[in-house]
Amino acid sequence: SFLVGMLSLTENEAERLFSKWLKTEEELNRYEYEEDEAETRMRGNYVHILMSFIQLSDNCDRELLASWIDEYISRFTPLGICESDYIVGEICRDSQLYDQTEKIYTELLELDPYLKKGWSLMAAVQNYKGDFEKSIASADFALAIDPDDTDALLAKAHSYYAMQEYDKGIPIFEKYINATGDHSQSIYIGLKHLFD
Repeated sequence: SFLVGMLSLTENEAERLFSKWLKTEEELNRYEYEEDEAETRMRGNYVHILMSFIQLSDNCDRELLASWIDEYISRFTPLGICESDYIVGEICRDSQLYDQTEKIYTELLELDPYLKKGWSLMAAVQNYKGDFEKSIASADFALAIDPDDTDALLAKAHSYYAMQEYDKGIPIFEKYINATGDHSQSIYIGLKHLFD
C-alpha cells in the first residue's frame, strides 16, 4: 500500500515536471527553430515523456499515458509526417491502448494507404477491440498490399473464429501455420473439432 502510494506520487510528480519541461521547451523552440523544426522537436519531446512514464514503472498508469497520447493526437495534425508519430503508435500498441492506436493508424493510413504493416496492425487492434468485421476488412487491405502478411492472416483468422465462422477461419489459420511454422495457433483448429 505504501509502495503503491509512492509510485502514484512519483507519477504525479513526474507529470507535473514533464508539463513544466514541455512548456519551457516550447518557448525555447519558438525562438531557436523554424516552425516545422520546432513542431518536429515538440513531437519528439512527447515521445521522450511517454517513454519516461513507461520506464518509471512496470505498471504505468494507462489512463495517464492515454491522456498524454490523446493530447499528442489532438495537438499534432496531420499525423504521419514525422517519425515520432509512428513511435507513438507503437507505444499505444505496446501499452494496449487500442482506441489511441486505432486513431493514430487511421490518420497514418489516410496519409499513406500502403504503409507497410499499417493495415495488419489496424486489423489486430480492431480484433482486440471486438470489431471483427472491421478487422477482416483491414486484414484484406493488408493482404492486397502483401499477400504474405502473416500478421494480417492471423488477425483475420482470429476474427472469423471469434465470429464462430470456423469454415472461413480454419483455412486461414492453416495458411498462417504453414507460412510461419507457429503451431501454437493449431489449438484453434483442434478446438473447433470439439464443437462439431
